[in-house]
Amino acid sequence: AANQAVGFGFLNYPVDGHSLAWGLALGLSALGAGLAAHAMRTVQPVALCAAAAFLAAFLAQQGTVFAASLILPSHPDAFAPEVIAGLFVTNLLGFAVLLGAVVIARGGWHLHRTAPRL
Repeated sequence: AANQAVGFGFLNYPVDGHSLAWGLALGLSALGAGLAAHAMRTVQPVALCAAAAFLAAFLAQQGTVFAASLILPSHPDAFAPEVIAGLFVTNLLGFAVLLGAVVIARGGWHLHRTAPRL
């Protein structure tokens, strides 16, 4: 949402049917990513759970965007391997930073848990 607010508010993104449809598609891709990550919450051990959640979220998000690109106008290189690899690395780095922040905030890496937090 913040990304879209900057784009429309400061970068003069066009307000037309295609841009609004892409906004909806990106919102749905974020929702799908969250649901996919949540579905991995019972994977054990915790480190594998984190990796599975990241991978599931990335695949769900990219799959949704790819499906939208079959209907909505998009750049032909949007799904080139080097573009997807760059997105993967960027997301992985962001995930690692956020995971590190959670580990620090919780006072360490807890290898066992009794029930998943919802």
